Amino acid sequence: PTVSVLTMDYRLLGFAAAVSVATTLIFGLLPAWRASGLAPNETLKQGGWSDVQGGSGRHRSALVVLEVALAVLLLIGSGLMARTLVRLQSIAIGFRPENLLTMRTRLPFPKYADIHQRTRYYESVLAQVTALPNVQSAAFISNLPFTSRGNTSEFSVEGRPKDPARPAPDATVRTVTGDYLHTLGVRLREGRFFSREDREDSTSVVIINETFADLYWPRGHATGNRVKTISDSWQTIIGVVSDVRERGLEASEKPGVYVLAEQAGNNWLAPQDLVIRTSVEPSNLVPTVRSLIWTVDPKQPITAIRTMEEIVDLDASDRKQQMAVLSAFAGLALVLASVGIYGVLSYLASLRLREIGLRMALGASATDVLRLIVGQGLKPSLLGVVTGVGASFFTARLLTKMLYGVTP
Repeated sequence: PTVSVLTMDYRLLGFAAAVSVATTLIFGLLPAWRASGLAPNETLKQGGWSDVQGGSGRHRSALVVLEVALAVLLLIGSGLMARTLVRLQSIAIGFRPENLLTMRTRLPFPKYADIHQRTRYYESVLAQVTALPNVQSAAFISNLPFTSRGNTSEFSVEGRPKDPARPAPDATVRTVTGDYLHTLGVRLREGRFFSREDREDSTSVVIINETFADLYWPRGHATGNRVKTISDSWQTIIGVVSDVRERGLEASEKPGVYVLAEQAGNNWLAPQDLVIRTSVEPSNLVPTVRSLIWTVDPKQPITAIRTMEEIVDLDASDRKQQMAVLSAFAGLALVLASVGIYGVLSYLASLRLREIGLRMALGASATDVLRLIVGQGLKPSLLGVVTGVGASFFTARLLTKMLYGVTP
């Protein structure tokens, strides 16, 4: 298996260093620059209500507005990503991923170049694996769901001539052993699954998905019709199954065809992934299944041992990482904004200490004073919320390519 190599992006490192230095200089020099422009007698006079109403107060309020606006922007972004993840996780994937163990046993060529050699290997492995007490069923497939967006083939439908003015239609093609669809837990919508009577020397048959059936036979009765996919001979449709998200959660559905491995001939779509439905934790069977495979062929490589739930989760991992990063920044911005608002209110209250004492001496209650101070903090906070929401109408559009089923 390939291993991702982590490298330093020096452009991002330089950007982060420049921002750090600039932040230090700006927030360190700005107060010094403002202080250098004040006469000593004016400085001595500061510390009362004039300081609250003057330039210092406006700068502090502006910082609070900026902090709150940025926090709102990030919270909206993380909210959009959270809704995207919820939409992705609510998509029907067309099968039951729980208790499914998968592993890749790609047969090496030319050792298994002949279809009869491959068939004997599949039958031997499946016979031993299905004999295990905690195994309900097992099968092989050319490509597991969520692992390939390709492996498609042009197809023809008997009695439906192709339109030369349009691109030739194509379908995802998966070669499988007989019990695959049952093992995966795919629903049968019409007709039947593959059976033991479907052999290499019997009538060539295929099973199609609902998207394929709805495209050509929207009123049903797709079974009995014939198609051509990866071979030059006509194949009879014996069943229609629910759509399986072969190409991932976000990719659009395509017509799909399942071809029996024994009838597929010598082509590039030889089954390579073993799928096992168990009644126990799938990982517990890994050592036993590995040993059984090596009793059939001691030199057979075995890779990519995963559960189907791990494969499904991996498809949404990018979205989860994006949401985690945005949520972390949003949470940090929210904390900083809260601390900033508290700092400003605390400082303003200390500046107005004599005024507060005078108001209470004249009959103001503690509630009146609290309302005065909190109201002063709410103004920049509300302005920051309004600014952040207004800015999000523009900045949220930058997330459009990262969203699914949600508009900014």
